[in-house]
Amino acid sequence: MLFQRLASCRFVKEPALQQQIEAFLMDGSTKYDAYSSMYVCPACRGIQNELYIEMQSDTSAYKHVCSCKRCGMVMEQAEVEHSGPVLVSCPECSEGKLTAEFYMDRD
Repeated sequence: MLFQRLASCRFVKEPALQQQIEAFLMDGSTKYDAYSSMYVCPACRGIQNELYIEMQSDTSAYKHVCSCKRCGMVMEQAEVEHSGPVLVSCPECSEGKLTAEFYMDRD
């Protein structure tokens, strides 16, 4: 519901991503997929909730890459299914397990 229109993604603070969104907004052939997603860093096990966005038009394509705020590595998207929780390693101790569950906001 939150990302029904590409213009609703303008809240991002990253200048490069803002520029990409603006460019795709000007192209009438743009199709996109955007949602809130959980990412896990393969190096430091940091966890972030970030915008997943992939845009495609007749002339261009773009997929946002999430970088870890702790160490700068490219993060991996964690698949959180509707059917149940996902166990994620704790970024502090690497031994404990955190539980992530799917959520959905409704208007």
